[in-house]
Amino acid sequence: MRGMLIDGSWVENPSVIKAEILQHFQSRFSKPHLLRPNLDGVSFNVLTSYQREMMVEPFKEEEISCAV
Repeated sequence: MRGMLIDGSWVENPSVIKAEILQHFQSRFSKPHLLRPNLDGVSFNVLTSYQREMMVEPFKEEEISCAV
């Protein structure tokens, strides 16, 4: 990056550009999200122990052939 337009002025100083970019992203991601959804009281389905075991079982050759 050769330079950046900051407050209407072309800046080529890497330290100033770095500080401006850092400030931009800090302000962009530090704002509180006050209207975020809340999942309190929501119940989700839970896998049985057998279903959990099936999730880590290696693929069978037949399953791979059918998928391909």
